[in-house]
Amino acid sequence: MNVGCEYRFYLMKRNRRPIPDGLYIAPYASFYGYSFKNGIDILQTSIDSASFIKGRFYCFNLGFELGYQFVFWKRFTLDLVLFGPSASYYGGDLEYGVGLNPDKIPKVDQEILDEIKGKYPFVRSLFTSHTFVQKGKLDLFSLGFRYIIQIGFHF
Repeated sequence: MNVGCEYRFYLMKRNRRPIPDGLYIAPYASFYGYSFKNGIDILQTSIDSASFIKGRFYCFNLGFELGYQFVFWKRFTLDLVLFGPSASYYGGDLEYGVGLNPDKIPKVDQEILDEIKGKYPFVRSLFTSHTFVQKGKLDLFSLGFRYIIQIGFHF
């Protein structure tokens, strides 16, 4: 999901037409959000959803921008944000886990299992415990930057 709001102040007197054009400055606020959830199935077992991964990421921005809007053929616009610093808050979380019951997993060739454990050491905990859940969180305030190229059509 992406939501943005800005109010433009055009610096030239050419903005008296139906579509304003020229150089502008604008304060803005925006929100970007993304979330996902996936199940991971293990083939050839009776376990439906043996593991999962889910997370979300979001970003709030508050700033100002300097841009230029071109109008072509009285209907098409090309909008370039040239400069757009902001104060930004980045947040999110990630969780993944495995709920395996070793009795329900068919035998795995020991050589393959040893190779997997050697290459990915964290896998050892999957075969020694019945459940495994790991969580992480992002909480960061920083400076951001906005740059945009937009194409528009006036109906």
